[in-house]
Amino acid sequence: MTNLTDVVTGHPVTDIVTGHPVIMGEVTAKAIDHYHCFAMWGLKFADFESFDPKRDTGRHRIIWKVKKDGFFMRYGKSTSWTKEVDWETE
Repeated sequence: MTNLTDVVTGHPVTDIVTGHPVIMGEVTAKAIDHYHCFAMWGLKFADFESFDPKRDTGRHRIIWKVKKDGFFMRYGKSTSWTKEVDWETE
């Protein structure tokens, strides 16, 4: 995992490398900030808001899971995964 700075906005950027297990607490979000995810897997890609204050404020923990058919999210101790984002190819 690498901590970088976005050259346009000056905001911190965390680059998580494929195969790197993210440890709980390693990436944290402030409730007023938007967090963006851009992911690539072969010819597939996805580009979405991984933390949106309007959607996620007040949630103690937001967990994302990546699968072959897209990105799934759950809150806290919930065992119910919801597909939020599909992989794109164009």
